[in-house]
Amino acid sequence: MLNNKSTLIALLSAAVLTACGGGGGDGTAVDARTKYVGTWTSGCDNDGPNFYVKSSITLRTQGAADLVGDYSEKNYNDSNCTDQKTGEWAGDSWTNTYSFVGSTQNLDGGGVADKVRMTLPDDEYAGQTFAAILYTADNKLWTKYNDPDIPDSNENLDGEFPKAIDPDNHMTKVSN
Repeated sequence: MLNNKSTLIALLSAAVLTACGGGGGDGTAVDARTKYVGTWTSGCDNDGPNFYVKSSITLRTQGAADLVGDYSEKNYNDSNCTDQKTGEWAGDSWTNTYSFVGSTQNLDGGGVADKVRMTLPDDEYAGQTFAAILYTADNKLWTKYNDPDIPDSNENLDGEFPKAIDPDNHMTKVSN
């Protein structure tokens, strides 16, 4: 009888560890990253008079704790995003890296976001990382980072990570 109970306990313990991603610290980062993998696209966002932007990002895992995102932004003259601008205003593309911190944050208004360090390749911020959060729900993705040009405020968590998202500023998943 004891052998059967021991065997049952061992099997249940193995099942729980497997479902949770294993016993190591890397399992948490891998599990957290998988919900973000895929291609996400924005709507046609107004960015000024006769200037509309449509963005997309394809996220993939890299290493033990990173997500890499190939970001593309196209600029348009119309609110339907059908008349693309030409020349230097046509759009841009770059790659972001999101390194998972390994902890989460409860958001104002509900939801749990993943804390990450976001690296932007932008000339102005090249080599710098920013405290950021990633959040997904209902096939939508929100990314929010603390802009170094804006002083700390109540929007920052722990004096560093954002604790709120803009519910209207999201991307929708279009493929895995």
